Amino acid sequence: MIKKIGALSLLLIMLILPVTAFAEQGIGIVLGEPTGLSYKTGNLAIGLGWSFATADSRIDATADWWLINDHLIEMFDWYLGAGIKLGLNLNNDIFNIGFRVPIGVQWWPVEQLEIFLEIAPGILLIPATEPDIGAGLGLRYHF
Repeated sequence: MIKKIGALSLLLIMLILPVTAFAEQGIGIVLGEPTGLSYKTGNLAIGLGWSFATADSRIDATADWWLINDHLIEMFDWYLGAGIKLGLNLNNDIFNIGFRVPIGVQWWPVEQLEIFLEIAPGILLIPATEPDIGAGLGLRYHF
């Protein structure tokens, strides 16, 4: 199990490094499904969280590329993306892989503080094909 968590972490680092060199970055927390940490740089949003929605404990990692990130009204923006979801069930070491489509709204009460609400319907492909949904309310500080 430790090897799987290490491999998952390494994959996320490899996804983040090429994009982060010159982009604005934001880091924060997300409450929801899963609950955890959020990192954003440019149009790439990464999440690492613990899932509480089922009886089984699960660690989930997401990587989303925002295809649309547009202004809505005054201090509000919206986004739509496509991404992947990797999960590890800690009770039985079952590894999940799926795709997701995050859609959300962002509120910028001050220039560097983002509050966002997101829903991400998707589909798990491994170990079995089944629908999946994630959602969260989050806060990111941009620097």
